[in-house]
Amino acid sequence: MIFTSFEYAGFLAVVVALNWLLPPRARPVLLLVASFAFYATWSVPALAILGAVCAVAWGAGLAIPRLDDGRARLLTGVAVALCASSLGVFKVIESLGFEDPGGFAGQFVVPVGLSFFSFQAISYVVDVRRGDVETHRSPVDVALFVSFFPHLLAGPIVRADKLIPKFHGTGRRPDPVRWNEAVELVLVGTFKKVAVADPLLLLGIETYRDGPMPGPVGALLALTAVLVGAALVTGCSGDDDALPIPSGETTTTTTATDAM
Repeated sequence: MIFTSFEYAGFLAVVVALNWLLPPRARPVLLLVASFAFYATWSVPALAILGAVCAVAWGAGLAIPRLDDGRARLLTGVAVALCASSLGVFKVIESLGFEDPGGFAGQFVVPVGLSFFSFQAISYVVDVRRGDVETHRSPVDVALFVSFFPHLLAGPIVRADKLIPKFHGTGRRPDPVRWNEAVELVLVGTFKKVAVADPLLLLGIETYRDGPMPGPVGALLALTAVLVGAALVTGCSGDDDALPIPSGETTTTTTATDAM
């Protein structure tokens, strides 16, 4: 289920509707369930990795402030290593060519979004160690911060002090102004992704498929490389708009969490 699909649009509509029907206290639980359900559409087995990373981040966040400096530093290193371990294992298997489809190693496919939620968890642990973020005792808050579905597959990585308060900052009723701004951002981002970035990227792939060519054709390929770069930049920008990302600016910036 990709962000620009009709399936995701339906999923998002249901989640947003349920979010506003529930009391504010229950909304983080709903969003957490929705985030894990969304990830399950990509990989059910990888849910165990996502859950383990969330548990490590939450447990380390609770323990680090209670320890002396040396032990806190050690625990931070262990937590970071644990959060990054699954990413490292899958990347090593992939880079060494062990993913033979006919063998046992062929089952080791890098889960979608693994880099993003791993580094999201690491950012929380490191921020708690530095004192930049207060420890959140609720496992729901930390797990939702790590797995929040608009950020789960394509990022960006955000800070806990910017995102977690958003989960508890919505009122009982939606703000019409924020809703209008959020819808505009989603539509503009979707257009940039579907109508601009994806066609440019496809053009670049088709151009380079037969290898580089000299002369005027080579110049055309260079131009295509620029177009591919523009496609990647526009695609990232479109993802950010279509999600969109929480920025912490509650007075001037509309976010997906605000709209929820």
